Amino acid sequence: MTSLRQRLEAVFLGRAVVTTLLGAWLACAVVQAAVPEGPLPGRLAALRAANRWAFAASALVGLVSLALAMDRILRRERCPGPRGRAEAVGRGLDEAEWRRRRARIAAGLRRLGYAARGGAGAGEALRFRRRGSARWGTLVLHAGLFLVLSAFLYRGLLGQRGEVRLMEGDRLPRLTRGAFAWTETGLLAGPFDLDFGLALNEVRPVPDADGGLRDVRSRIELLDPGGGSTSLELDLSAPVRRGGVRLYQTDRWGFVATFFLRGAGRFLATHYFLDPPGRPGGGFTGGGDFPETGLRLRMAFHPDLLDPGSLEPRRPGGHLVVWQGGRKRFEGRILFSQRVRLGDEGLVFGRVARWTGIVAARHQGRLFFYPGLFASALGAALVYLVRPREIHVVRGADGRVAAWFWAPYPGRFPAAERAAARSAIAAALDGGRDGGVA
Repeated sequence: MTSLRQRLEAVFLGRAVVTTLLGAWLACAVVQAAVPEGPLPGRLAALRAANRWAFAASALVGLVSLALAMDRILRRERCPGPRGRAEAVGRGLDEAEWRRRRARIAAGLRRLGYAARGGAGAGEALRFRRRGSARWGTLVLHAGLFLVLSAFLYRGLLGQRGEVRLMEGDRLPRLTRGAFAWTETGLLAGPFDLDFGLALNEVRPVPDADGGLRDVRSRIELLDPGGGSTSLELDLSAPVRRGGVRLYQTDRWGFVATFFLRGAGRFLATHYFLDPPGRPGGGFTGGGDFPETGLRLRMAFHPDLLDPGSLEPRRPGGHLVVWQGGRKRFEGRILFSQRVRLGDEGLVFGRVARWTGIVAARHQGRLFFYPGLFASALGAALVYLVRPREIHVVRGADGRVAAWFWAPYPGRFPAAERAAARSAIAAALDGGRDGGVA
């Protein structure tokens, strides 16, 4: 009668299920990479959410498969027996002759680097191993994959991640869900609210020799609820940790142009976050509505009008276009602190600062992921580079001697080594010179 475990193994360790899982994970990874983090339109947001559900379901099935595979490996180690296909290696022997020949077989295989690992009566195999400790590589590899998959599942269910975009001088007393430009939370996670605040004091982009971006460094303060603060520095390669939360510097940065509107009995100010240029020397572009005025601005900003490649705001200015009610009110060059007259009011380019994005994340499964990654690499090295071998030699009830040659997947016992081992066993059984190794 087939046991429950055998039925589960037939399903979850079957080729169809394993192939389907690999295909599902590949598809989920492609969607995850293709659909960016951040505010998304409805269809893309729905696709990313559906992708999380699909990965969670496939990850659960994968964990069951890996658990069954590890159980099978452990059972095989506890009850070792011949694996693979039997090959006849010698003539029929009676029990007394078999007992005398076993020492010859062991001596011959010892010359090939094999160590004897037991063997007894007529129906039991003589076991020989080479690089025997590496046989645990298969178990280590599966255990590592189990941990890695557990980390991804943990992140998908409970992980929380969001980006806050700050300009120099901004201070947020507390990072709550409303402070983030976007958030992504696990399927079972609650709202992303943190118990501390964040202030941005300075952003310093570091260009490389070709004019591209090598690093972004920020000086920040972590604001405690009680009023204290801790000053820290972030860069692309050095996140900081606060309790269970990690803060990461992103490569997203730009300038903020602040405009003031004065006159007609009012004073208004608006910040415009300008995105970096697509090519070295290009302008930082951005714009939008000026609230309560009906004005709409668009600007191409240069930190230094005399040095297009500079990232330092020495002589800031740029090209400004102002619309109101579908009519263009102004277009032309504007310098820092310059005033543009719009009827009875004046529009002043009043401040320049930098902005950057900082990602906060918690429950990302790091405790499982990195040990699992190390275990997977170690197990794969043992299986594919060290490659243990195992030979079983057994005398059947009819007196005939057969051998099994086993190596872990990719599953091919080296042909030259197999031939040498067969020769050694045959020579021992035929009564030739001890070992008879070719």
